[in-house]
Amino acid sequence: MTPGAVDPGAVDPAAGALRRVAEVLGAARIPFVVAGEVAVAAHGAPPPAAGAPPPAAGIEIFVAAADLPRLLRLEAARVVEPPWRRRDERWDRVAAVLEHEGTRITVSVREAARVRDAATGAWVDAAVDLDASVARTVRGVTLPVLAWERLVELERRLGRTPARRPADRSAGAEVR
Repeated sequence: MTPGAVDPGAVDPAAGALRRVAEVLGAARIPFVVAGEVAVAAHGAPPPAAGAPPPAAGIEIFVAAADLPRLLRLEAARVVEPPWRRRDERWDRVAAVLEHEGTRITVSVREAARVRDAATGAWVDAAVDLDASVARTVRGVTLPVLAWERLVELERRLGRTPARRPADRSAGAEVR
């Protein structure tokens, strides 16, 4: 960084956390994909409608089960919740939680992620494919995110109305 320059992560903690995720996982060559609200925003979807519940504070990523122990060793000082099975009315997954400068990063195991199909009530594989991600730049950080079609499919399975399809954007477009 140039002397006297302001670190964007210091002004925007989520940007700092996204940068940390990209740097640590990239340096360790751990494949990952960003999901959730960050992925939706990365595709340029409009913000939630007035009256919608506030967005969850944090970043959601998925990694392969074989890579989780290595990631947790690399980020041991940031682990705030160890990996365990987390189940609610919509998701059933194994996940750990890291924290970077106040931003929570939920790291889920892709092979252990299931969603409850709202139409049938059955648990189905979330089918998170690390190789089917698309590169998007969010808050100055280029990351692999779930493809738009996959995000929409998950939202429908969960019984939620997906965000409107964003205008087509190139992979290099910046999202704030």
